[in-house]
Amino acid sequence: MVVASAGNDNINLDTDPASMIVLPAQLNNVLSVAATAPVNQSEWDRRASYSNFGGRTGVDLAAPGGDNAVGNSRDLVLSVCSQYQLTLPFACGSTSFLLLSGTSESAPHVAGAAAVVQAQTGGTVATVTRCLTSTTDLLPRATFGAGRLNVARAAACAPN
Repeated sequence: MVVASAGNDNINLDTDPASMIVLPAQLNNVLSVAATAPVNQSEWDRRASYSNFGGRTGVDLAAPGGDNAVGNSRDLVLSVCSQYQLTLPFACGSTSFLLLSGTSESAPHVAGAAAVVQAQTGGTVATVTRCLTSTTDLLPRATFGAGRLNVARAAACAPN
């Protein structure tokens, strides 16, 4: 199963030119994930200011990705910082954390949920995809595809 970030360009993937494609998010058989975020710790299911969107051809579902558009660091996603990372301009210790935002933070929520669903159901990629997309919390479909990830409901999904 391939889970991919929808991208951080604030583009409506349903109306972008046919000659433009966000890879790998818009490929067939890829689960594309947009980002939701709060604004000042309220309105938790808003589209993150940077997140690509489009529920017809561009986004399958959404998950928390954090946002810093209004400068509130509490709206970001808390993430671990690996002591083995090579790209940051500083060293992370074994107990370091980062505050981040992006669809790269939302896609791991879905990938982790997919692993939980597969472990619970023993299902195929099609079953896992169905469980993830049919158990979401509903949000505007035109923006978020099936809606926002609901891990608890997805994990309780019955295999077919």
